[in-house]
Amino acid sequence: MEQVRLIEGESNDKIYIALSHRWNSNTALQSTTGANVGRRKEEIDLNSLSQTFQDAVTATRKLGIQYLWIDSLCIVQDNNNEVTMECNRMELIFSQAYSVIAATSGHSGHYGFLSRHGMDGRPFLLPNDEENLHTRGWVFQERALARHTIHFATSQTYWECEGSIIGESGRDDFV
Repeated sequence: MEQVRLIEGESNDKIYIALSHRWNSNTALQSTTGANVGRRKEEIDLNSLSQTFQDAVTATRKLGIQYLWIDSLCIVQDNNNEVTMECNRMELIFSQAYSVIAATSGHSGHYGFLSRHGMDGRPFLLPNDEENLHTRGWVFQERALARHTIHFATSQTYWECEGSIIGESGRDDFV
């Protein structure tokens, strides 16, 4: 059983990846609460997490980064004081992240974002209603604040940094 765990500390004293993902009922079920936060600091069975969270761990490890920040896991969701405090810190969380991984094509946590089919040669879309994550209002803040974002979209992976966007095809022909 492969495990991860919650680490306490300020985000500015660690190099970390932040995950931008779509919340759904599965996310709420996996959230950290007052009842499970102690256990989560000891261990979390990676296989018990949604495929999106598992993919985020895999991508973070492939990038050589040790820490991953996922809002629903890192914030105790049933503690209103903590939720309010952390919501006020979102600017820092996303602007200080080494990079943001965006589960752009993720319709739910069940499907993940690393197991897409190969490129189909069509121009990729950014942002539009076909890429589920971009239909969420809070994503604008995460994209605007991030130093750079790696988008895992339906047709390909692309990189967004300081106003430039390029896909794995090497093209920048956005529709």
